Amino acid sequence: MANNIIVNIDGKDFNLSAEIEPDYAHKLAQHVNRTIEKFKDKNVTSIVDDRLRTALIALNIADDYYKILDMYTAQDIILKQLKLDAKKLEEEKARSKTEIEKLKEENQTLLADLNQVNTEFNEFLHNFDSRNKDAIDTTDNSMQPLTLDIEWEAKG
Repeated sequence: MANNIIVNIDGKDFNLSAEIEPDYAHKLAQHVNRTIEKFKDKNVTSIVDDRLRTALIALNIADDYYKILDMYTAQDIILKQLKLDAKKLEEEKARSKTEIEKLKEENQTLLADLNQVNTEFNEFLHNFDSRNKDAIDTTDNSMQPLTLDIEWEAKG
């Protein structure tokens, strides 16, 4: 439903019928009045007729509008790029999580292999010490030659 709003522009009251809030209509009128005041401050009004003054004011307001539109467009482009970057980062995050899980699994496998090698090595040391003890004649403290049967297996 349209609101009947009275706004004052350049000292003249105008009756508007519009589907906007009165506060917003007054805000627009204030912007127009500020733009008019810029021209009054420069004494432009005394040397130009009303139609040229109106055209200059309209151009000034259009300039403000397009500067803001350009800023909005630039911000929109930046926002779209940031969203694209965020999507790429999310994808990279997902890939990284997958890679981390694979590395954790590989780490567990390597730890298990290391534990197996450690167990085998400890068994070897134990057997080696046992054979060395058997090779020593405890009665005359002399050492007997030791023969080791070592087999190496390649782990795949």
